[in-house]
Amino acid sequence: MKTHNHLQSKQDYNDLYDRITVDRCREIEKRFIETDYSKGTKDIPNPTKKMQEVVRDMTMGLYLSFAKADMYIEKEETIQKWMTRDEQIDEFVASKQPPSNINCRNCGDEMVCDMRDYYDLHDQERVLFFLFCSSGCKPGRGIFDNGDEFTVEPTLCPKCNVEVIEKVRRTKKAIIRYYNCPRCEYRDKDITDLSDKPPIEEDPEYINDRARFCLSIEEGEKWRHYKVKFAGMKDLVDSFKEKEKNKHLYDQLKRLEKVSVAQLESLLKAELKEGGYQRLEFLQPEIQRHVVVSFTAQDTKGDRSDAASKYDLQRLVKGKLENTNWRLMSDGITSRLGVLTGRLKGFESEADLLELIKKRKK
Repeated sequence: MKTHNHLQSKQDYNDLYDRITVDRCREIEKRFIETDYSKGTKDIPNPTKKMQEVVRDMTMGLYLSFAKADMYIEKEETIQKWMTRDEQIDEFVASKQPPSNINCRNCGDEMVCDMRDYYDLHDQERVLFFLFCSSGCKPGRGIFDNGDEFTVEPTLCPKCNVEVIEKVRRTKKAIIRYYNCPRCEYRDKDITDLSDKPPIEEDPEYINDRARFCLSIEEGEKWRHYKVKFAGMKDLVDSFKEKEKNKHLYDQLKRLEKVSVAQLESLLKAELKEGGYQRLEFLQPEIQRHVVVSFTAQDTKGDRSDAASKYDLQRLVKGKLENTNWRLMSDGITSRLGVLTGRLKGFESEADLLELIKKRKK
């Protein structure tokens, strides 16, 4: 039985960490180069072009020095965590036994397990076994270690709610999925970009940048000593660096619409009514770390299936809440006899809202 091994050689993790270091330092350089220094400061109100370059280079050099030092100091511990985690995943996968007495739906013959792999299912660790018919029938089946079968939610046409026909084409730079509705003229495609991180051989500056940004043992140990000596100064610089590095996130945070429970109900009612839903009602909010609100609604379109009704409502709610501090919870929406239920979670703290923005960006 084939098994995908997650634990790699130490050098593989070392190369990955150096790639992350180079990317981080390149981003710092880019940010400083693109910053406009012509307005000057209180002490230097009208800087010359030469003075602008001096200020930029000095500030950028300071930022890069701390960034390179931090990456070096955290390198061994981070790599060890990666290796330990991947080793634990491999042990977890190896500990699970493949399912038995699983028969082919086509011919009835017993299916055999050909491969297994780790699967993170809604933050629950699972092992997914891939089974194939001993007689050669297609397609195979995927069974989790707890006996549940792997299923894929059908993609429905947004115009007529019919399951679309999906075709997949893979290139070196992308995975392209084409969606065609068999009933209406709806056509769409989704592109997954695979070229975010070019291979080293396609990045001619990488070798030089790796030498510039990845400290040697001698350089790194000097910085480790300085870090202890100037811990207070570094904390101050780190705080400023974090604000500057994530400026785009803080800008988005300012634009995020912070909605109360009462405003939330009003916000959704009009949107749901237009989508064919009525009688939106909120239950008593649960005050935990976050505010959780359960809701019910009724589907006014009698010819809409439960699956399509859930899909449409979920799409409407997610779209309307995209730029707010509320999100539909991961347990989704249920539908029975035209009555739909779900739960919404509200975020308040700056840290939670920033994390929300990061997830939205991903």
